[in-house]
Amino acid sequence: MLPLSSYAQETASPETEQAEPLPEDAEDQTIEEDPELPDEMLVVPEEDPDFVPDPNQTPIEDDFIRMPQTQNPWYWRVELRKSLGGTTNVDQVADAPGSAFSRTALSGILRYTFPSQTQVLLRSQGFLFNNFNLAERDQFLAIPLSATVTQWFGNANVYGGYIPILSSSLNRADGNIQRFDQDFLLGASYYYPMGQNYLFGGYQLDYLHAQTDSSRYIGNLLFAGYRHAIRDDLFWFLDARVQPRGYTTSSDFLDEVRLGAGTAVQWHVFRPWLILEARGDYNQIINLTAAERSASIFSFGLNLITALQTQS
Repeated sequence: MLPLSSYAQETASPETEQAEPLPEDAEDQTIEEDPELPDEMLVVPEEDPDFVPDPNQTPIEDDFIRMPQTQNPWYWRVELRKSLGGTTNVDQVADAPGSAFSRTALSGILRYTFPSQTQVLLRSQGFLFNNFNLAERDQFLAIPLSATVTQWFGNANVYGGYIPILSSSLNRADGNIQRFDQDFLLGASYYYPMGQNYLFGGYQLDYLHAQTDSSRYIGNLLFAGYRHAIRDDLFWFLDARVQPRGYTTSSDFLDEVRLGAGTAVQWHVFRPWLILEARGDYNQIINLTAAERSASIFSFGLNLITALQTQS
């Protein structure tokens, strides 16, 4: 889960989860076997009859988790986001093909801030991922209702949350696969305002309780970013993240390291009802137990964002 994601996450980032995920463009975590297994027992995505891209690696918009404080205690937003772009690696595994894509996301959030500066945020989202060159990798994701509680201390905060993720593959010749994964998270972040601009950074601990045992992991995410107001209606974003992971089925403490960076430009044509965005992301997956599971992924997207919301 990454700030200023495009999910992404992240938009056009692979996010994500992938998202994103994130994930969001999705590494097949359903095939993540115990590294202790012999080679003959390992299964690659093309050979796995139960293959479905991991929803947590498909980009999922998580800007809503770490939102700066607003003046109004009640805040709601309904957003429709349409993305057109491409990625060099759809499955986020070695030698996976790339594809042009279309993504549609519908999000609804409701947040209340108590006088104690404690925020409670509820979120529902749906995502449709279409790969023009690989229709069999199309996917639908849904977050029925997630909850995040944040406590602010000036410009710093700590937060905890729960994100249920329903996913279904689409257009599979041998039948579609459904999954239900759950993400538990704890984190802290700090915002440093500089007029209309701000820097931010933080740490997030994730435990993904995936439906497939071999996909479960504990991740330690470090993230940082910057927002620059070029003018009142034009903004530039830059963010970076690193996430070491340990899979629960592995006896090793560290199985994988993920590195990523993204940049975006947003033009608020009619704030907040219409925003145009261009975003590019680069992600590097370094698997320490299986080199064939390492990958480099670049993605780029043009996004049309329409929204209704309360005044902040």
